[in-house]
Amino acid sequence: MNKALTSVAFLLTSLVVAYPARVSMAQSEKVRDRALERAFLQAQEVNKATANNNVAAYYEYALIDLNGDNLSDAIVYLSGGAFCGGSGGCSVAIFQRTQNGYREVGFYTFAIRPFGVLSVNSNGWRDIVVTHYSPSIRKISYQIYQFDGTRYPKQNLGVPTAHPSKSSHRVFFDNQKQNNRWCFKGC
Repeated sequence: MNKALTSVAFLLTSLVVAYPARVSMAQSEKVRDRALERAFLQAQEVNKATANNNVAAYYEYALIDLNGDNLSDAIVYLSGGAFCGGSGGCSVAIFQRTQNGYREVGFYTFAIRPFGVLSVNSNGWRDIVVTHYSPSIRKISYQIYQFDGTRYPKQNLGVPTAHPSKSSHRVFFDNQKQNNRWCFKGC
């Protein structure tokens, strides 16, 4: 079988396995996380977005162990002028919890709610689903991002999938819920 057909067969098998019988909705955390805020200012992608302006930047986050190390990693929804385009969508970042704080392992723009975490693993990390909005064509798409051994891949390198509530084991930042958010820069 050629490489392209093998990849398609693997993808289809992954998607069938990833669709759970039951989806659980997760709430955002209710307590501000100063260690996470420090990690934002050190993270390359987050820092690049906020470096040259003093526009208010907000975050809300949820904790889940993505890599089985018994430390809660963070899925962070970033909003405010530095992270949201005028035509729609903000940003989502994935942070690994370490013994010394957090480390950025994924960053995506033009992201809208909800986001999902699959029960399927890639390189020891759970696959994630990010909902993207493309303002130029006014289209919503859903992408699965698989950990590559170092981080989740760059934007637009994900695999198309269904809405997170249909494909994910846990769904975060559902539009129907009121989430807690905190200002971390330009407040």
